Amino acid sequence: MLEPGYIYADVEERLKPRLEQYGLISIFSRADQVSHAILTMELQGLEGSATAMPLLFLSIAGVILYILLKRMVEQQRGQIGTLKAFGYTNGQLIMHYLSHALLLGLLGGLLGGLLGIWLSTFFTEMYARFFQLPGLGRELSYRYLWLGIILSLIFCALAGYFGCRHSLRLQPAEAMRPAAPPPGRRTWLEAWALYWSLLTVQGKMATRNLFRNRQRSIFTLIGVMFAFSMMATTWYFRAITDFLIFDQFTRVRTHDLQLSFSRPLSLPAVERELGRFPGVKRFEPMLEVPVTLKHRWQEEDTVILGLPRDAYLHNILTAAGERVEPPADGLVLAEYLAAELGASPEMELIMESYLLEDPIHVTVVDVIPQHLGTNAYMEIHALGRLLGHGSLATAALLAVDEGDISLLRERYRETDTVAALEARGELLDKYRELMASFGSMQYVFAVFGFIIGFAIIYNSSIVSLSERQRELASLRVMGMTPGEVLQVLTFEQWLLSAAGMLAGIPFTITLMYALSLAMASDLFSIPVIVDAEMFIVGLLGTALAILAAQWSLGRRMRRLSMLNVMKERD
Repeated sequence: MLEPGYIYADVEERLKPRLEQYGLISIFSRADQVSHAILTMELQGLEGSATAMPLLFLSIAGVILYILLKRMVEQQRGQIGTLKAFGYTNGQLIMHYLSHALLLGLLGGLLGGLLGIWLSTFFTEMYARFFQLPGLGRELSYRYLWLGIILSLIFCALAGYFGCRHSLRLQPAEAMRPAAPPPGRRTWLEAWALYWSLLTVQGKMATRNLFRNRQRSIFTLIGVMFAFSMMATTWYFRAITDFLIFDQFTRVRTHDLQLSFSRPLSLPAVERELGRFPGVKRFEPMLEVPVTLKHRWQEEDTVILGLPRDAYLHNILTAAGERVEPPADGLVLAEYLAAELGASPEMELIMESYLLEDPIHVTVVDVIPQHLGTNAYMEIHALGRLLGHGSLATAALLAVDEGDISLLRERYRETDTVAALEARGELLDKYRELMASFGSMQYVFAVFGFIIGFAIIYNSSIVSLSERQRELASLRVMGMTPGEVLQVLTFEQWLLSAAGMLAGIPFTITLMYALSLAMASDLFSIPVIVDAEMFIVGLLGTALAILAAQWSLGRRMRRLSMLNVMKERD
């Protein structure tokens, strides 16, 4: 622990000369500890989500509110003109409509903030349990409650202002006249003879109406695209976590047990000790060397893993799944490490280490994908010779029967040579526990995607029904059944949704690449795997949201009174 006012760099050089006489090898700051790096990375990810997700949902809510308020102002056009004739100013009328938006923003922000505080207790308990953070308890944050309310008010105020400003600019005499209906004209889809000939009367009416209200159609299309993308991306992360666990623990790390030594040991001695231990089916040594790799002005701290040429308990794999032999005359780099260094095969790097008297030059032989961790690889004997320390091992990988793991634990429990004994099955269980804990978040995002799709389609439908109820009632009078009249609206929704889902496919792929780059770190990287299954899930989830919205719309349609609608004056 450092006293206030001091940083790591202040004490590092002062500690080294005092501790070298006791066999000091190296000093590491907290920032270089794996546990600190994992927690910091998780907190940075939460910070990014806490910034991006509220802005996304508030933007979509703002669009919905904009559409509703714009329609409300259009419906009350005559009343607005009358009030203006009586002397009410534009500012007074705008404040009247803004009060609707601000009241929604206040109530929504307050309820959302309280719900967020309630949900945060569960996440706090999860993090405290998983990371074993002492003193982490529940705390009511008034700061974030007020911040959520203020953000909600800002978005609602903007949506309300832009939704009502256009109609309020009209002169009183003009405002008291009904608005001219949007023009109907031939669309470019009608030039597609095959498509147009397959449409029913309802389909042709719906197609033309899409182009009569282009702004609303674009908003609906974007909303469906976001809903589709959220559900598809949620399934992508669910599939990718399974892939990462499968890749790491069934293809890369195939050993049953790893013994990490407290200090480098002679390789022949380790082989004599463990290679003949009862129950050990295969033994492979590993040499872990912390180094600093430099290329031009870039440098990265990493660990070189020295492996035998015939290693099968820790595999180096290409993107195609082919094994790569650890080289004796250079390094194999993980993709993320190579990208950070700007290195590629045949390039020379400068390698520094506390085990080296002077920096040396090494050649990059190959670059391979590595999804968990970021390492460089070299043949174990060649690495030992490069360091000038002969054949050494810092860890041993063993293939053993499950029943013999307890024997090895008992044998090396008290020895000061073995620092840690890690079973692959136990590590796999920890990863699964972590993914299960965070898996609930994926379902939350999927639910949000469903709600967004439902809200966008439902609100667009209600506004369209409100605008066209006289037209739809006229169709009933002319002999159409309620189902045939409903098809005019539902066909329009399906056509827009189909375009939104098609646009969502490239948008989702772009989002996946962006998330992969943003979340890549020294600890793990997320591969981009385009799978048809996630698009099918996005399509089904979006279609379900659309059907739910159309079911609600159908109920309103059936309650529509033709007599009252036809009696209304424009």
